[in-house]
Amino acid sequence: MTKKAVVLFLDSRGMGGIETHVRNLAAALCRNNFEVRVLLWRRYGKHPLEAELGGMGITLESCDGRIGKLLQQLKSGEHTPGAKTPVLHSHGYKANLIGRFLRLIRGIHVVSTYHNGDLGSGRLRLYTALDCMSGILSRNIAVSAEIQARIWGTKKHIPNFVTVPERSAWQGMKRSIGFVGRLEPVKRPDRFIQLARQLPNWTFHLFGDGGMRAELSAEAAPNVVFWGQVNAMDAHWQRLDLLVICSDAEGLPLAALESMSVGVPVVARPLGDLPVLIEHGVNGYLADSLADFESVIQQWQRLSLSAKTQISRRAISRVREHYSEQTCVEQISALYA
Repeated sequence: MTKKAVVLFLDSRGMGGIETHVRNLAAALCRNNFEVRVLLWRRYGKHPLEAELGGMGITLESCDGRIGKLLQQLKSGEHTPGAKTPVLHSHGYKANLIGRFLRLIRGIHVVSTYHNGDLGSGRLRLYTALDCMSGILSRNIAVSAEIQARIWGTKKHIPNFVTVPERSAWQGMKRSIGFVGRLEPVKRPDRFIQLARQLPNWTFHLFGDGGMRAELSAEAAPNVVFWGQVNAMDAHWQRLDLLVICSDAEGLPLAALESMSVGVPVVARPLGDLPVLIEHGVNGYLADSLADFESVIQQWQRLSLSAKTQISRRAISRVREHYSEQTCVEQISALYA
């Protein structure tokens, strides 16, 4: 029986939430008997996905920013007896728009995933609007209900997913707090730096890189540790008591799911689908202002180890029951038919 072929298509320079999702989805589809390729719109240098996908036997290819080469890549598997043009599953506004252009000129089956809760400003805001309006040309997946409401056309709310490890990484009582994300204004790492000044007896670990790095380094107190870009957090979750998400906009950040899946509770602003994921005081915390974050962390500090362990276990259970690979991949693959 011929495997269903899927090309996961994105425009990317490095690892982030979309790239992590594509890596997870590629692995999950392979485990579910799909033939999977991952295709970049263009290469901007060596990409971290190359090594990670290579370890799974998946090739990372590029179409060098050319529509003609993209069409060639999509046809490259058609020589196999019984094979058809693969489904093109795009991720991110640029890949989504290019995919729908191919849908118009060649009738290719396109599925698009909307990841970004941030509408952006200036030119990015225009591209985001075009991405949402052109959704009538594809089947669409939104990772949060808020994003789903913006999309025109056929749309389904399917959250991000992770594979829950067998063991918890949370060890408790470390007085360590983490931030995982791009160092860009929408993610508000400056709030994280301010919070570190308010809580000098805690260590604040900042994982990520971006345009605000120099500014944040200059303002940071001695209790902030800059780790730079980290392609995988597996070895670092055990350092943390809590993960903080203090962005201005979110959909359903993979960092939150990954953190909770290993038992590290999340303290997040009530954005996108985060209030659906997090039940305040039960498996994590919701906080809005800087004062709220400080209050929640001090509340956490006063809890017994037993109470903290219960919250950690509930965080794992929440992800296992509602954001598992099996449930989400079944819904995604149904859109490929």
